[in-house]
Amino acid sequence: MASSFTPIWLGNLPHDPDKLVQAEKDLATVLAKACADMGEPVDAKDLSFRFHTRGSSSNGQGLGFGFAWLPSAVAQHLVQLGRLTYTEDADFATVRESRGAVPPPPAAAVEGEKIAVAVGASFVAEEFWADFLLALSSWQQIFGEARVAIDLRISQKHGLSELGHLLKQRRSLLRRFPAVILWRPSNLLGAEKRVESLIAAARSAEHVLIFMQVKESQTEEEHQATHDFQAGLRDVDLCVVGWPDLVTTYPCAASNPAAAACAMLLRRCTTALLGRKIKVFVSDCDHTLWNGIVSEDGVHGLKFSAPYLELQRKLSELQKAGRLICLASRNSSAEDVLSVFRDRPECVLQLQQLVAWEVHSGAKPESLQRLSTKLGLSLDSFVFLDDNFFEVEDVSRRCPEVLLLHVPQKEEDFKALLQHSWVLDAHGTQVTREDEQRTELYRQNALRRAERDRHPQLAEFLEALKVEIDLRQPTLGDQSRLSQLCGRTNQFNTTQLRLSESEVNSWVQSETRYVLAAEVKDKFGDYGLVASAFCSFTTSSLVVDGLVMSCRVLHRGVEQRLLQQLAETALARGKAQVLVRFRPSSKNDLARGFLARLHAWSSCPDVSGGGNGYSMECGEQNFYFQAQKLSTLEAHHLQDFSTDTAGDAISRERQVLSWTNVVDAEDWMVETPDRNWTLRAASWPQLLQRIAVMGPDIPQKSKACWLSAGDGFKMPTAEELVPLGQTVSLGGLMGVCSGFALKKVGKFAAGLFGALFCFQQALAYQGYVTMNWPKIEKDLTELLDMNKDGKFDAGDINVGYTKVLKVFQSLTQCRSMEMVAHRARSRLAVLCFLLTTAYGQFLRGAGDTKVVVPIPHGRHVALSCKGAALRLQLVPAHGRPALDTPMIDPSVPQETCHEVDTSAERGVSTSAGSMTVNPAGELQIRAKGGLLVTSSLPITGDHDLVFKHHKGRLLGGGANSPSGMNLSTPKINPQVGNTGVYSPYYYSEDGYSMLCVVEHSDVNRYPANYELKDYGDTKNVHWSFTGLWDCYVMPAATLKAGTEAYYTLTGRPPVPPRYAFGFIASRWGWTDRVYIEDTLQRFRDGKYPLDGIIIDFEWFTNETDYGYPPGEGKPYYHDFGFNSVLFPEPDYQLADYRLRYNVHVSGIRKPRIGNTKLIKELDEKGWFLPNCEPSGRSPPEYPGYACGRNLNYALPEVRNWYSDSIKPLLDAGMSFWWNDEGETDFFTFHWWNLAEKMAQEKTLPEHRFLSLNRAFSPGMSRLGATVWTGDVTADWSWLLHTPGTMLNWVLAGAPIVSCDTGGFVGQTTADLLIRWLQVACFMPVMRVHSEKQVTPHFPFLWPKASDTIREILELRYRLLPFHYSLAHSQRATGNLWIRPLAMDYPETPEVRDVTTQWMDGSILVAPVLKKNSTHDIVLPPGLWYRFDRAIKLSQQAKGLALGKVLEEQEMLTIQSTGKVLKNLFVPLKEVPCYVRPGTIIPTSPVVQHSGDIGRFPLEVFIFGGQDGTFALVEDDGWSTRYMQGEFAATSLEWSDGHKTLSWQKSGFAAQGFIQIMAYFISVEGTVQKSAIKDFSEAGSISFPAQARWTEEVYQ
Repeated sequence: MASSFTPIWLGNLPHDPDKLVQAEKDLATVLAKACADMGEPVDAKDLSFRFHTRGSSSNGQGLGFGFAWLPSAVAQHLVQLGRLTYTEDADFATVRESRGAVPPPPAAAVEGEKIAVAVGASFVAEEFWADFLLALSSWQQIFGEARVAIDLRISQKHGLSELGHLLKQRRSLLRRFPAVILWRPSNLLGAEKRVESLIAAARSAEHVLIFMQVKESQTEEEHQATHDFQAGLRDVDLCVVGWPDLVTTYPCAASNPAAAACAMLLRRCTTALLGRKIKVFVSDCDHTLWNGIVSEDGVHGLKFSAPYLELQRKLSELQKAGRLICLASRNSSAEDVLSVFRDRPECVLQLQQLVAWEVHSGAKPESLQRLSTKLGLSLDSFVFLDDNFFEVEDVSRRCPEVLLLHVPQKEEDFKALLQHSWVLDAHGTQVTREDEQRTELYRQNALRRAERDRHPQLAEFLEALKVEIDLRQPTLGDQSRLSQLCGRTNQFNTTQLRLSESEVNSWVQSETRYVLAAEVKDKFGDYGLVASAFCSFTTSSLVVDGLVMSCRVLHRGVEQRLLQQLAETALARGKAQVLVRFRPSSKNDLARGFLARLHAWSSCPDVSGGGNGYSMECGEQNFYFQAQKLSTLEAHHLQDFSTDTAGDAISRERQVLSWTNVVDAEDWMVETPDRNWTLRAASWPQLLQRIAVMGPDIPQKSKACWLSAGDGFKMPTAEELVPLGQTVSLGGLMGVCSGFALKKVGKFAAGLFGALFCFQQALAYQGYVTMNWPKIEKDLTELLDMNKDGKFDAGDINVGYTKVLKVFQSLTQCRSMEMVAHRARSRLAVLCFLLTTAYGQFLRGAGDTKVVVPIPHGRHVALSCKGAALRLQLVPAHGRPALDTPMIDPSVPQETCHEVDTSAERGVSTSAGSMTVNPAGELQIRAKGGLLVTSSLPITGDHDLVFKHHKGRLLGGGANSPSGMNLSTPKINPQVGNTGVYSPYYYSEDGYSMLCVVEHSDVNRYPANYELKDYGDTKNVHWSFTGLWDCYVMPAATLKAGTEAYYTLTGRPPVPPRYAFGFIASRWGWTDRVYIEDTLQRFRDGKYPLDGIIIDFEWFTNETDYGYPPGEGKPYYHDFGFNSVLFPEPDYQLADYRLRYNVHVSGIRKPRIGNTKLIKELDEKGWFLPNCEPSGRSPPEYPGYACGRNLNYALPEVRNWYSDSIKPLLDAGMSFWWNDEGETDFFTFHWWNLAEKMAQEKTLPEHRFLSLNRAFSPGMSRLGATVWTGDVTADWSWLLHTPGTMLNWVLAGAPIVSCDTGGFVGQTTADLLIRWLQVACFMPVMRVHSEKQVTPHFPFLWPKASDTIREILELRYRLLPFHYSLAHSQRATGNLWIRPLAMDYPETPEVRDVTTQWMDGSILVAPVLKKNSTHDIVLPPGLWYRFDRAIKLSQQAKGLALGKVLEEQEMLTIQSTGKVLKNLFVPLKEVPCYVRPGTIIPTSPVVQHSGDIGRFPLEVFIFGGQDGTFALVEDDGWSTRYMQGEFAATSLEWSDGHKTLSWQKSGFAAQGFIQIMAYFISVEGTVQKSAIKDFSEAGSISFPAQARWTEEVYQ
C-alpha cells in the first residue's frame, strides 16, 4: 500500500455476513467515485478494506466496523463529512479518523504473479476432467474476489505408472510446483510396485504435496488398498486426505469431486503460501480447552469431550510446526490452571508446549499486550481464541490487529470451527529445525532476560552469555531455513528481501553472488541459523543486496560479525568498499537505525556526493563503508553506540517504554529529536548506578529525564531533582548503617548457632542424646518450603528473596540507595543462611550415629549407617571418615541410625536390622526382628574378615561370558574385562547382602576378594583386603529384598530414553554417507522397525590405533571430530536422520588418545593412567598399543576437559555413546560416563543420558550407563551362555544389559541369528553388532530369514509399553526388571540354578539356545499360558472356528508339575514365553519406531484365572522431567470374577495412549477381543463370562 494512503474508520456497518459482502462492493464503488471527484482517481478493485468479525471470516458475524485505505486528501474530506452514503437505499456508514493502533491493510496480490499448483491423478478419465475444468471457472472467480492469483496447472500425463516418474523428473509440473495428486482406490489394486514407487517419490519431493482420495472405496479389497496406501504415506511430511475427511469437510465432494479438489487447493495452498504469518496462538481455558470452569469445578471435575480434545490436538500440531501457544485466562490462580495440564493425562496439549501464560482477573486485551511484550512479537501475528463473545469483542475493539476465533459454546458447532478455520491448519509449510525448537527458544530467551537483569552493562551481559557465532556459506540443507528467514523477518530486513527455496538455491550456487549465513548459540541454547547476507559484486564494491537477521539475536554482536566478515571477504576479492542497500518499510526502522549508527562510527568519506555518506535513489537508501575500516568492527563497539549522535539520521519519536520492551535494547540512553533524553532502566538501583557511571556524559542542556518503570511516568525537572538527591543521600546513609548493624548481629548469631550445634553433636557422638534427623528435616522443609513443592531448594530461596524485596519496596516510593542497601542486606542474609545450612549439613553428616568399639590387638571397629545399610570399618582409635568410592550413591536417603548398647555388645541398627560387636571382636548381624543372620570370627588382622556361612549360596558376584551358566559365585576376584565382570559384592542365602570398599589403585583388578570355603562341618566366607576397607551389610531375608537394598545403596538406574527400548543396528565397517543412508532407507522400505544405529571407529577416523607404538600416536589422528567420508555435513545429516528416519545415531568412543600433539600435551599434565605394563592383569586386555595413552578419568580436571572436548559432537547431534575397551582401571567406565554425562548436561541438560559400555562397576548404572556382554563369538556355545551372563550381571550391579546379538567375532548363520534375536527381544536393550569381515546382522541382508526377523522386531516394539513401565518400576522401587527365576520362585528347587530362562517382568522367557531347535524347560507348578502364541493369535485376520479342537502346537495353556521337560522341539519362528493367570501385558500395535508409540490404541492382554494388576507408566520419552513427577501412571486392574478390566489414571504424560482395546484369554484357551474405547480418563471393559474364540467385539 502506498505511503500516501491513509486509513479511515467506518462504523454502522451491517452485521449480517451476506449484507457485509454486498456492502464492501457498494463502498468500493462509492469511494472510487469520491476519489475521482477529488482528482485522486483509484480503481475500485485497488481499494483495500478490513472488516472485523466475530469468529472466522468464513462463518462469523460482522462487528459493525472496519477500515478503508484512501488517498490522504479524500480521507480527510470524508472525515470532515462524518458519514458516507453507499447504497440507493440510503444505507450510510459513519466516518472518523483512525485512532490508536490500526491494523495493516490486507496484502493485495502482486500483479502478474501467480501461485502455480500442479494437479496430477492416478487415473485417466475424460469425464472427470470435464467436471474439473467446469469447476475451475467458478473457483477462479472466487480466487479473484479474494485477491489471490492462482494458476491451476493440469499435468498432461496421468496414470499411476507415470506419477512416480513425474515426481522425480525435474522438468515435470509435479516436480516444479506444489502438487496435488488425486487418486481412486480402484487404481491401487494389483499395482503394489507402482504404489511403492509413488510413495518413495513422495518422500523425496521438494514441494508441499496433497494426496486426495476422490472416490469412495467400494469393496473390501479397495478398503484394504486404501489403508495400506495411507499407512505408507503416514510418516511423510505431506497432507493425506481420505474420502471420509473430504466429504465431511466439503460435502460437495460427494457429487462433484472436482469442485472439492479446488476447495482443497484454496484451503491448503493459498493459505499456506500467501496467508497471514501467524506466530502466536493465545487461547482461553474454561469452555475453550475443556468443558467446565477450573475455579468452580476443580481440576478433576473438568470434562474433556472429543471437540475440546480435537482443538487441543490442533494447537499441539501448530506448536510442533513452529507456532507459539499461550494461555490467557481470567482464573484467579495460575497454579490451578497449570495443574490441569499436569494432573489430567487426557490433555493432548502439553504443559511444555506452552511458552507463556497470563492467568489473572484482568482484561484479555491487557493480557495479549503483555504477551506481545514478553515474546517481542507484534499483535498482528496473534490469533486469539475464546468462547465468551464479550471478551472477543473487547479484544476486537482494543486490539484490532489480532485475528479472532470465537469458539462456539455448543459442542456440535465445534466441528465447523475446526474444519473451516484455515488459520488452525498446520499443513502446507515446510517445518524446519528452528520451527520444532521455537517454543524452547523462547523459553531460553526468558533465561536470557534474567541474565540481562543480573548484568546491567551490555559488555558484561554479552560476556556472561558466552555467545558463539559460526559464519559460513550455506549448504543445501539450509535452503528451507533461509527462505523462511527472508519470509518471516521484518524488523531487521534491510531490503525486505523475500526469496523462495529455489531462489535461495540460485543465490547459493551462483558464481557471481555470495551468501553468508550465521548460526548462533550461547550458554542457554542454540539459536540456530538466524542471520544471512545476500551479496553481489561490482568492480569496486561488495554489495549487500539483503541483510536479514532474526530479532532473537539482536544486540548479540551478530550484526557486527556479519559485516566484519563481509568486509574481510571484500578485501580478499580486491574490493575497497562495502555497499549495504536499504529499502525502507513500515517495520524495518531497527535495521536503518543500526546502519546509521554504524555509519557514524565508521566515519566514511562521502563516496556518493550526498554529503552524509549515504545516498537516496528511488526510495532506496544506500550506506557506503570502507572495507578496511569495517573489517575492524567488533561486538564490543555496541557500547560506542550508547550515546552517539546518529539520532538525526533516524526518524524517531520520543517514547516511554517498560523495561520488558527494552531488555534487548542496545542503547541504554538515546537522544530523541527534540534533544530530550530517554533513559531506560529496570529499577531505581540500575538507574542510579548508570547515572553515577554516565553522569558526566549526560548533556547539560537536557530538558527532562524520562524513566521507564512499569507504565512509565515523567521525572521531575532539574530543579526538582535537588530534594531527590537529598533523599538519595539520606536513604543511602541509613541503608549503609543498617547493613553494617545487620552484618555484626548476623555474625554473632551465626557463631552462636554454630557453637550450639557443635555442642549438640558432641553430646550425640558420646551417646548422651539421639537426634531424630528425619523429623527435623521434615519440619525444616515445611518451614522453608516457600513455593510449597514439598522440598527446599533454590526456588524457595528465590521466592523468599522476592518476598523480602516486596516488603522493602512497599516501605518506600523511591527505590533509591536505601533500596540498594536493603538488597545488599537481604543478599547477605541469604548468604549467611546458605553457609549456615551447608555447615549444618556437614556437621550432620559427621555426626551420624557412629559407635567405635575397641577389640583385641589394639584395634578398633567403627559401626555406623549409610541409608538403611550397616557400615563396618576397621579404624584407628580416633576414628576416620568413610572411604570415598563411586560405588555408593551420595544421595542415598539416610535412615535413622540408632545406637545399640547392651552389657555384651555395642553397635547400630536401622529399619533393616542391626550389626553389633562384642569385646572379643566378633560381629553379629541380625534381621529386623532380632533373628541372628550371621556372625563373624574374631577380627584378628587388618586385611581379613571371616563370616560364618550356614546355608545356601552366594549370588551376585558377576560372571564371565564363557562361564555364565551358574548363578552361584563361591569365589570372586573383582575385576573388569572384556566379556567378564566381577564385583566386590554378594547376596548370601543366609539372609544378607554385603558390599566391600577398599582403597583402590589404578588397575583393573579390585584389591579385595572373597571365597566360600567348605571345612566339612562348617563353611566360612573369607574376605581379603589390601589397605583400608569399609564393608556395607544389608540384612535381607530374600534375594529380591537383598538386591533392592543393594541398588538403593549404589543408586537405582534412571529410565533410559524411549528409543533405547527399540532396536539398534550396529556394525564395524560403515563405508560412507551413501551406505549409511541406503541402510536406513532399506530398513524403512522393508518395514523393519529401527530406532538407532551405532558406528564403529570409522565415524571419527579412517584408521584404527591398534598398531601405534606404546605412548605414541599419529599427527593426523582425530580423537574428537567427524570422518568427512561418512559425515561431510554432520549437523545436517544427524538432524536429517532423526527427522526423516526417526533414527538416533551413536558412535564408538575409546578411553585413550591417538593424536600425537594431544598425547604430548596431556602427558605433561599427568593425565594418563600410570600403569603401562600388562603384567598383573588378568586377562591382559591391553598389550603395548594402549600403554601410556589411557586417560585417568578419576581426575576431575580430565573429566572437565573431556566433557568440553566431546560437547561439539553432542551439539552436532550425536544422541548417545558406545564406550569400548575401558577396562584400563576398575572404575574407568564410571568416571568416563560421568564425564560424558557432564557434556550432555552442558549441551542438552533436560535430555536423558544413555551409554552402552563393555564392562561396569557397581553404582555406574545410576548415571544412565548400560552395559553389553563384550565381544562374544558367533557360536552356539556363546549364545547358550548369554542369558546366564545377563542374569549374573544384573545381580552384580548392571540392571540394563545387552549383547552383540548374532556374535561379534566370526560369521554367523541365519538360524543362529534368529535364535539370538529371540533372546535379545527380551533383554533390556536389543542390538546387533558384527566385525568388518562378516555379513552385517541387518535383516534385509538375510533374505531367507528376513520375514522371521521382522516378526521378532515387531514383537519387540509391541512390548515397548510393557518394558517401558518396568523400567519406571525398577527406578521407583528397585525391583529388578530382568531377574532369575530363583528370585520369583525361591521355594521351587528346580529353578534355583536355571540360567537359560529368566523373568522379563511377569513373562517367563524360555528361548531355544541349541542348534537342533530343542531345549529343556522347567516351569514352576501350576497353570501357565503361552504368551507368544496368544499375541500371534490376536494378529490373525480370522479367528479359530467356534468349537474347534486346538492342535497341540496351538494350545494356549499348559499345566506344569514343576518337573524339567527335556528335549522339547520348538519351530524356528517360535520363542516360548509363559505367563501366569492374572497377568496383564500392555502392548502397542506394530510401529516402525518408538516415536509412534501412542498414535494407535493400547492393546492389553489379560490372562484369566486370577485377579491381576499392572502399573502402566507414560511420559515424554526423552527428558528427565519424569524425575520431577511429570509422568502419567495408569493402574490397570483385572477382576476375574466380573471379567472386567478397569483403569484409573493419575499424573501427566507428554506422549501417551488415548484409546484402548483388550484381549481376554480364558483358562479354557479362548480369546475374546473388545471394542476400542477412550483411554483419556478412567474407564472399564467387560467380557461375557463364557465364549470360544470369536471375532465378535464386546463393550
